[in-house]
Amino acid sequence: MKSYKIISGLALLSFAVIACNKEELDNNAGNEDKVNVTVTTAPELASDAIDSKTVISQDPENASLYIPSWTGNEKMGIWVDELPTSGEAQPDFLTNETVGNIATFKGSIDLTAGDHTIYGYASSADKYVAKYFNYGVGFDIPQVQYPSLTSFDSDADLLIAKAQNVNLAEGQAELSIDNVQFSRALAVLKVVLSDDSSKGLNNSAVVKTLTLTPSDANDRLTSRICIDLTNNSISQVNKLSNFNVKAEYTDDSFVINGENAAWLLVNPLTFGASSTLTLEAEAGKYIINKTLDVANIELKKGDVTVFNVSLTDDDITVVESGVALPFEEDFSEVNTTDGVNSLAQFVITGSIYGQGSGAIRLGTTKNPGTITTKSALDLSEPFTVIVTGTGWDDNEKSFEVVAGEQTKTFTFETEKGVNEQYDEVIYAYFEAETDITKVAFSKTGSERVILSNIEIVSGEWTPSPELKSVETGEANTTETTAILNGTYNAAYLGDDDVVTYGFEWGTDASNLTSVTATNAVGGEFSYELTNLTTGTEYTFKAWAQLNGGDKVYGEEMTFVPTAPAYYYQRTTTITSGRTYLLVVENGGTYYAATPITSNYGYIDVGEVSVEGDVIYASEVASDENSYVISGTEGNYTICQSDGRYLYQQGTYNNFNVNASPSSGQYWTIEAQSDGTVKITNNSVGKFVQYDAQYNSFGSYPDERGILPYLFEKVE
Repeated sequence: MKSYKIISGLALLSFAVIACNKEELDNNAGNEDKVNVTVTTAPELASDAIDSKTVISQDPENASLYIPSWTGNEKMGIWVDELPTSGEAQPDFLTNETVGNIATFKGSIDLTAGDHTIYGYASSADKYVAKYFNYGVGFDIPQVQYPSLTSFDSDADLLIAKAQNVNLAEGQAELSIDNVQFSRALAVLKVVLSDDSSKGLNNSAVVKTLTLTPSDANDRLTSRICIDLTNNSISQVNKLSNFNVKAEYTDDSFVINGENAAWLLVNPLTFGASSTLTLEAEAGKYIINKTLDVANIELKKGDVTVFNVSLTDDDITVVESGVALPFEEDFSEVNTTDGVNSLAQFVITGSIYGQGSGAIRLGTTKNPGTITTKSALDLSEPFTVIVTGTGWDDNEKSFEVVAGEQTKTFTFETEKGVNEQYDEVIYAYFEAETDITKVAFSKTGSERVILSNIEIVSGEWTPSPELKSVETGEANTTETTAILNGTYNAAYLGDDDVVTYGFEWGTDASNLTSVTATNAVGGEFSYELTNLTTGTEYTFKAWAQLNGGDKVYGEEMTFVPTAPAYYYQRTTTITSGRTYLLVVENGGTYYAATPITSNYGYIDVGEVSVEGDVIYASEVASDENSYVISGTEGNYTICQSDGRYLYQQGTYNNFNVNASPSSGQYWTIEAQSDGTVKITNNSVGKFVQYDAQYNSFGSYPDERGILPYLFEKVE
């Protein structure tokens, strides 16, 4: 194995030392004056002393000489006097207005007269700054970077400034901070590829992607890091599912000639004694895979570490044609909600997580996630990409599919929640690609989607109507009646397709009577039986059929007509000391409140079935999720099943819960004309409403949600 020499081309300046504290940051407290601030970086740079510039380019006349400069995209995040410790503390951004040797940041901040210490950093793209991180400056080193042939991706860079002590006179409106010195917080990795094989890559091999994957998960090339602005210490946080780094190139300039290189920003680290890096690259019809021995090599802050990689025949695979279609992945190997370590047919980049058994979550709110087929596919004929899955919540969610030169957006339009996933299939038709290519699936923006199956087939695919499943639900009974419940799941129905549905029932399981229901909503249907014999066991099962075809049956179940031990009846009147459910209707679906388990929070909900004005006992409609309302009109208390009372205080819109709150525990409950109730806290004047966006109850000062119903327990 070839050894690799580390070239330390850049040295860094030390930082002032003040530890992160635990106090709340408040830059804007009191009567502070807005001050215009100009920050100028150090104009004189000694080549062997300071690196305070964002981009490192190679001198066209001397490839070993690095030329630092500013891009003009930087934004300087600053804190005044105290470093952030709360995730809600936001830095002010000063914008760089100068490109080249000297950067000039301009903007306004609030400062009172007197002495101040200003801490700062410069980031070319503040999208990578984790502003809600709880320690120092949280920064996500992106796993996918877009370098050029002469420099790394400046958007992924982070520079830290020395702390500046300034004095502001009374009434002074302008503040100039000159010759601020920055140092780079990350390491720079340069990978040079040369061809020593018999395949003659050179100008015929155009690199499109290059990925480095460490053998040890502790060797994190990328991560979320936290930087203490006072001493430049880095605290790594495991927030990403993988720790590799990938360079992507958008043009055809990167040919393998022993001079061109991939430049990447990575975590400063020292590789372990047995560490290796797997280098994977796509270069036209060539697939490169080589293991690099990096034992004990140190990637230093701000330094450029160079890997000169010589490629032999064993490292190169020639792909003349892609893998034939159809291609399919059902994610059957995924069985955890933790990070996904590997997928048999995909390369993972960014935040990809298991979502229960047989599904993955593509991305998070802040972090992108991409899966790319490990093999190039033969897409020389038109093809269709078919995806089964759902959105993260009941809102529309989108993701992108990239196949060669074509990019298409896929959108889950389902209004079902995350607990009712995998019932939507979306697909798109693609034209033929001239070259073999891999296919990538990426979340867009803050979208999060859950994928349970991916299929790529030749030609234009048109789905046929399908009756996928039928489920038999529990029966709701009284002494002499029963309401039978069932659900069917059909897909790709056209205007002329007809689904009929109903139940078979009776006392003899071998001789059941069939009845047809007519009231399905969203595939859910029911049928009421009357004049039943109390205490007799009945058998029943749901059925459905598509276009007069074969019946599809649900599970066979039984019931015995008996009076329920208790049920909940809709009401608008309060009887002190009685038990109630707090229920809301949203889009025809009813949800019951569930108790708060911590000392404060919003009230989560669970779906319940309402028959007329009655809710029968179920997992959600139970004493565990009920509330005891006591007191007199205008002074009610609302007590959870765990004996703790709901109350409100301060400016918050959520609830507090305590066994004996000192204030804010009294509520007024007013019946409304539509049968709902308005529950108002007497101390803060806010009233209880369901927020459909967050699927929970809060208590708000203005109208922004849905008022609840009360259902009283009847025994």
